[in-house]
Amino acid sequence: MTSIAKAWLAVAVGVTAAALVFAGETEQVQKRSGIVARLQVDRSEVALSGEIVVTISVEGPASLEIASIPAVTTSPAWRARRASPPATRPADGGRLHWQQTFILEPLQVKEVPLPIARIRFRSGPDAEWQEMAWKPFPIQVTTEIMSADLSELRDPSGVEHLPTGSAGPRLWPWLLTAGSVVLGGLALAGWWYFRRRPAAAQPTPPHEWALRELARLEDPCQPANGDVERYHALISDVVRRYLELRFAVRAPEQTTHEFLESLQRSSPVPPTEQELLKELFQRCDLAKFARASFTTDECQAVRQMAVSFIRETSEKPVRSPAFRRGSPAEAGTTNLPDET
Repeated sequence: MTSIAKAWLAVAVGVTAAALVFAGETEQVQKRSGIVARLQVDRSEVALSGEIVVTISVEGPASLEIASIPAVTTSPAWRARRASPPATRPADGGRLHWQQTFILEPLQVKEVPLPIARIRFRSGPDAEWQEMAWKPFPIQVTTEIMSADLSELRDPSGVEHLPTGSAGPRLWPWLLTAGSVVLGGLALAGWWYFRRRPAAAQPTPPHEWALRELARLEDPCQPANGDVERYHALISDVVRRYLELRFAVRAPEQTTHEFLESLQRSSPVPPTEQELLKELFQRCDLAKFARASFTTDECQAVRQMAVSFIRETSEKPVRSPAFRRGSPAEAGTTNLPDET
């Protein structure tokens, strides 16, 4: 090999090594007694205002048990935003796969180590608990603020003094008179305008709007016509819009799983109606996404569930009724057809 070829080979190896160092380590795998534990982060570089996704998974025998993780990290340089509940599923060979995901945000800049809590597990009820420790991930945290030195700030400018001189003509009495005339004219014009303006219509209460929209779907869907999916989608849209107007919740922008999960934490919906709402959304999702078949009577039952929920929650007190901010007429109505 010539000297030129050796030089090019050295440069290629150096560039490859530098790229690997810059990419950083994003995965760790440990194996012990037939149990495979895996720790992953989705990136090795993140902005100070960004987030990192940490995933811990363990695969082992069907009797595998994993202890709960109270805090994914104890480092003051990181804050846990949220965590998904642990999930298990069958794996190949009759084994079990366990997984949990955490969302973390950085609180410091430059290279910030990310230590992850140890994971405790055992292969069965009679086995002893074991632990696996992880190496801290070196995460590069960036920010657009390059310097926070207070000495770089400019000094405040001094007070500018007006030049002294002889006083001009005394115009303020004329200006005061002219201003009074203008203000009086504006007040009179405003009084005349509002006196002739018709009174604004009272906003339609959310429950009346929702029941009127559901009444347009009074005829049940016809499975033979293939409109089962659309029928349930319209019912779900009306109920979600009613929840937004009545209880000030973000039902139209959330999935069914996210919305039902938020109800369990802090819900303006009365507990007695939460189960009815859960069953209603699950039936609508079966028709919309699973494309389940429904008879005419089943379609009519779903619509009646929506009517019952709206009537039962329409008169119960709420902490902050949403329709005070606007009526359904102001916010827009659901695009329902004239005939189902």
